[in-house]
This record gives sequence, structure tokens and C-alpha cells, in this order.
Amino acid sequence: MTACSDSPTEDILKSHIQAMEDAVETKRPKDALEFIHDNFHTDKSADKDWIKRTLLMYKLRHDNISITTSSISIDVKDEYTAIANFTALVAGGSGLIPKEGAIYQVQSEWRKEENDWQIVYAKWQKNLQ
Repeated sequence: MTACSDSPTEDILKSHIQAMEDAVETKRPKDALEFIHDNFHTDKSADKDWIKRTLLMYKLRHDNISITTSSISIDVKDEYTAIANFTALVAGGSGLIPKEGAIYQVQSEWRKEENDWQIVYAKWQKNLQ
């Protein structure tokens, strides 16, 4: 049974993804940003400041924010680098039924520095199904 269990790094990254999800849902963008490396970038040239502004916008725009991640796959490259791929259902609104929502396929690169892991790169694509 131990062969099927996650490695410590996989467990940490899954925990970090869940903590980011919780921080966004509870409108604590500062807590979510702790997992974003200062040199973070995306394939569209967005940076950590862009992430901060986007999180603040969603916090103000939506009374309720819901994120559900699934199909998390982690590939540990070495002791300092890992890739996490997952699906994220993101929804927001002001009542019980969200006004907006989308499903994204997310690829993220994580780096371990100073004994913790942070995202250094991310790429996401809206699932058009």
C-alpha cells in the first residue's frame, strides 16, 4: 500500500494548493499570495502584482467565491522543482447560484526555497467543453 501513497513533496504541494483555494474563497488574498514567488510569471507575462490585483478585484466583485480543484497531478523533478497540473472550477456571485463560472486546466511550476514551496510559473486555459 505504501507504493500508492504520495511523497512528502506531493503532500505539501497538494496542501498548498488547498490552502490557496481556501484563502481565495474566504477572501484572504494576502494569504494566497504567500504561495506566489516574487519572480512569478505566466505565459502571458502576468506577474505577482497582476495576481494580487486580480484577487482583490474578485474579492470586491463577488460576495461568494468558490473554487474546486480536482485531478491534481504532481511531478517532482528534483528536490527543488515540481510541476503541478490540475483542473479548477471557479465560480462567483452574490447568491446561492453563481453568476459567473469557468473550468480551467492549470499547469504550475513550483520551486523550493528557504524550506518551503512557492509557484514560480503558471499557465491556465479555459476548458471550452
